[in-house]
Amino acid sequence: MTAIEIKAEIKKIVEEVPEESLAEILDFLKEVKNQSVGHTQQSDNFKAIMNKHRGLLKRLAQ
Repeated sequence: MTAIEIKAEIKKIVEEVPEESLAEILDFLKEVKNQSVGHTQQSDNFKAIMNKHRGLLKRLAQ
């Protein structure tokens, strides 16, 4: 998946996220942006959670 495709997918998902969760997601993304490449453990954990609970997150977004 290219960076453009990933960004488009993120935008699509963000549009479906409940409003009360947006601030938390924004804070997380800001933290990831400020991390150095060597400190991506939090990002890896986030990806694992998103993948594990993808179905639940989609249902919550509806």
